[in-house]
Amino acid sequence: MAELFERSIPQSARSADWTGPTTSSPRREPPRHLIQSAIEGGNSMSNLAGVVRLLKKEQDRLTRELNRIGAALAAFGKAYGKGTGTRKLSKSARARIAAAQRARWAKFRESKGGQQSKVVPIRGKRTLSAAGRRKFAAAQRARWAKVKAAEKKTA
Repeated sequence: MAELFERSIPQSARSADWTGPTTSSPRREPPRHLIQSAIEGGNSMSNLAGVVRLLKKEQDRLTRELNRIGAALAAFGKAYGKGTGTRKLSKSARARIAAAQRARWAKFRESKGGQQSKVVPIRGKRTLSAAGRRKFAAAQRARWAKVKAAEKKTA
């Protein structure tokens, strides 16, 4: 089992002189000195408890770091981020915008020189005259009579 640990841990990481986190390097060296003591024949359960303790301390440190980053992002996000809410315009501002739009449309219509686009009316629902309904009814009766006659021949 010790050989497995020795092969999985590089020689540079096996030294017991790990001094803890440094702020100058972006990547941290993991605390491998506890694993090394298990290789040399130390009590593996106390070693495991030490590893778990170190991992929990590291997790707490990373959680604090993430909280600080989140606070910084929240501060900058309000100042520089896209606003997701809707803007509330005053009545006078909306009136100015509407007046400007009406003026733009008036200018556009004026530049057309009186040429109005052809307005196509929407046709209403078509209705059938009484004579047309009679023709349809007679044709339908004839179709049904033909179907019933075919059924009598086969039966």
